[in-house]
Amino acid sequence: MRPLRYRVSRALVLALAALVVLWLAIPPKLPPVVSSVRVLDRDGLLVAERAAPERVKGQPAGSLNTAVKLVFLAAEDHRFRWHPGVDPIGIARALVVDLRAGRIVQGGSTITQQLARQIWPRWPGLAGKAREALQAVRLELHSTKDEVLAEYLDRIYYGGLAWG
Repeated sequence: MRPLRYRVSRALVLALAALVVLWLAIPPKLPPVVSSVRVLDRDGLLVAERAAPERVKGQPAGSLNTAVKLVFLAAEDHRFRWHPGVDPIGIARALVVDLRAGRIVQGGSTITQQLARQIWPRWPGLAGKAREALQAVRLELHSTKDEVLAEYLDRIYYGGLAWG
């Protein structure tokens, strides 16, 4: 018979795995895309508000220009159509490059992971990266690839004060 400590730890691991599976089964609620920027003073009083109507419009997932999709997929995540939200090949590639350089020079995040990072704040360290990966898988389970890509394109910062 195994020691009590072993049986308890095994039960805890199985319970945690069951909770993760249940959590993955629940569709995520995406917050709306920000439609304005509010500036508050240190007491929480509104100082200024700048509307961002260009971020409100959005486009249906099916109406995205094919060239736009291809450009972003080529630049950001060329295996986007084949992975479940996390790309083990991309992570392994980034790990090898980072180990050779002796520092972090390349990331292995997918478009879905970047979207998850935009929507939900990331915890620091490996726990945050693991949560981001689980959120990405959860997004992929409950959305089509085109919906994920459209949401990503609608939320990212392009530079020069241009969003989505």
